[in-house]
Order: sequence, then C-alpha cells, then structure tokens
Amino acid sequence: MAFVAFFRRRDSLLWQRRFVVFLVAAAVVTVSIWLPVKHLDRKVGPMRYERMPLETLARSLHHDWRVPVRVRDAQSKSVVVSFRTAEAMTRREVLELLARESSLDLRIRYCGTGATFLFGAHPSFTTLSPKSEQPVVGK
Repeated sequence: MAFVAFFRRRDSLLWQRRFVVFLVAAAVVTVSIWLPVKHLDRKVGPMRYERMPLETLARSLHHDWRVPVRVRDAQSKSVVVSFRTAEAMTRREVLELLARESSLDLRIRYCGTGATFLFGAHPSFTTLSPKSEQPVVGK
C-alpha cells in the first residue's frame, strides 16, 4: 500500500518518468541484442564453387559473399574441394559447413573495436586450421 501511495504523490512523477525511461532503454537493448543483423547472422547464397584449392575458395567466399575466413595451415591451403549450398544460409552456417566438409576446425574470433549491441563485433579473425588432438577434460 505504501508503494502505491508513493507513486501517487506529486514529487514521485520524476521517479515514474525515470522508471519508464529505464524500461524503454532496457527493452531497446534487449531487442538489439537478439535482432539477426550481426555480420554472421545475415543470409547469403545459394552458392556453387567447382573444385579448387581451399585457399582460393576462402578468398572467393570473402570476395563474393563477404564470408570472412582464412586457412592457416600450408597443407590445408592446397586441399582441393568443391563447395555448394542448395539454399540461402547464414554466414555462420556456411563457415560451419565448410569446416565440416574440409575436416578442419573452425575458430571464430572477434575484434571488439566498434562492437555494438545491434551489430555485434566483427569476426575479423576467422580461421580454418587442422583439428587438434587435445584431450577432453573430465573424461
């Protein structure tokens, strides 16, 4: 009862306005975080690439579809692959499919400079590297 009485007082108008502003700001931040406008959440394709070295494919994906990926290992760069998607996929799904088909580990690292709630950080350091033989902790 005292809580309701407090909000009915005339000097509590300032607090009511602040509370509404806080709720609106919290809603904007929450919606911004979940919107699919991050770089890797945007859809690309369908795409079709014939057999070519993995390094050339990575450059083509970056140039044609802005899918950021680099191949780190010298042996992996020369692996010949063909890559196709039947329908439009997110850039993240394209990277995961490429890693699966080439039997390499995908590592996505982000640059925090210029990161925002709405657009996120840019995946500047996305690499495909050989699978590491690290023991699983706890097994």
